[in-house]
Amino acid sequence: MEIKLEKKNETNAFIHVSVVEEDYKAKFDKKLEDYRKQAAIKGFRPGKAPMGLVKKMIGKEVRMDEVNDIVTKGVSDYIQEEKLDLLGAPIPQAENVDFGKEKNFNFSYEIGLVPDFDYDISEKVEADNYKIDITTKQVDTYIDNLRSRFGNVENPEESQKDDFVYGEIFQMTKDEEGNETKTFSVETLIPSNKIAESQVAKFIGVKGGDTFTFNIEEALPNDKERGFALGVEKEDAAKLSGEFTMVVESITRRIPALMDEEFFKKVGAFKPVEPKVVVEGEEPQAEQEPQEPEVMNEEEFRNEIMTRLKDDYAKEGEALTDIYIRRELIKNTQMDLPDEFLKRWLAFANEGKFTKQQIEEEYPEFIKEMKWSLIQNRILKDKDIEITKEDIMVEARKEVQNMMMRMGGGMQLPEAQMDNMAESFLKAEDGKHYQQIATQAMRNRSMQAVRESVSLKDKIVSEEEFTKIAESL
Repeated sequence: MEIKLEKKNETNAFIHVSVVEEDYKAKFDKKLEDYRKQAAIKGFRPGKAPMGLVKKMIGKEVRMDEVNDIVTKGVSDYIQEEKLDLLGAPIPQAENVDFGKEKNFNFSYEIGLVPDFDYDISEKVEADNYKIDITTKQVDTYIDNLRSRFGNVENPEESQKDDFVYGEIFQMTKDEEGNETKTFSVETLIPSNKIAESQVAKFIGVKGGDTFTFNIEEALPNDKERGFALGVEKEDAAKLSGEFTMVVESITRRIPALMDEEFFKKVGAFKPVEPKVVVEGEEPQAEQEPQEPEVMNEEEFRNEIMTRLKDDYAKEGEALTDIYIRRELIKNTQMDLPDEFLKRWLAFANEGKFTKQQIEEEYPEFIKEMKWSLIQNRILKDKDIEITKEDIMVEARKEVQNMMMRMGGGMQLPEAQMDNMAESFLKAEDGKHYQQIATQAMRNRSMQAVRESVSLKDKIVSEEEFTKIAESL
């Protein structure tokens, strides 16, 4: 088998493969012989059918399989041996091949090559390093949400401030003949604490069976919150305006949980269990029954929440900083990418799932992601950074902790228990989780290298300011 590279320019090339019969004949003949020995062919004893008949029956399919196998492996090996840095994957070119008659074959693959490029992550590059100011207000809000989640639910007859009002919300419009019809209708639960001050009075003091009207834009001026309340996308919620009617069905009231020991247990507010230190030379003590962890008091719990919020907001601030740095790197790093090849590869790789127009529309975002991936890989290579098992474990522990938080609580687990859960998580989904976490570790290590190289200037913002900045992205 002969393989040649034909470069059109720095980023476009073809791999040409020539296959002669000697390249696959031994395996081809063996498969035919194995088939003849095992197959029950009418009119012949096992293993006695003429080879000519066997070739006529399955020769075309066997030759096609054997040729495809050696070509696929040959191209893969060639790419590795020649250290070709590919964009996407090779695209096989259409060939008019008759595996039933021909014995020698020629194939071609179009490839895209990573261009040479320069990037700048020196001290000359300046960026804001976002820091979110944390106050006791955020701690109070966080605890209030926990108390509400773990509290009790009542269904009072009449609504009060902060109650949830459930019922049908609809809008009536007149057609050309003056007939009124419902153009929007949904049964939903409206949190009165999300209603703007100018309209909230209409949601207070109502009972099941009551009907009232309100202005949807004034009541829920934020498109995102309006969409969440009405069960529609933000873009669709922005189109809703004017007077709406609500027919009340029921009232729901959350009674916050008391800040007592039962509440602290429910949210997992336990003091960390210190591992027992075994001193060399001491006699090992008998195994004791594990003691129930000690519950935090209110002051300890508040301190723990403050620490957790500081950690969380530090991560969010860092993430926002990373977004801005990433944008600037992508914008300022010039790459001569083979756009037409990449569009063909997207169509080929997705097997007709997207139209040409859809690929054109999504291509600008795709190319940003590709540029960033190439920059990351170069940074890791230039900085001689390798992703270790500990890097992956760090990310896995974070993911496990986040999952526990989403399920409704959980302070930091003992290290050994956390490691066991992280290991189990990485093994789940046939290694899919491992690959995802490894990718995340690579992103974090490359961004860490960038942050350590550029000039960062701390920028302190309030939670409200941070939210506005994040929503504008």
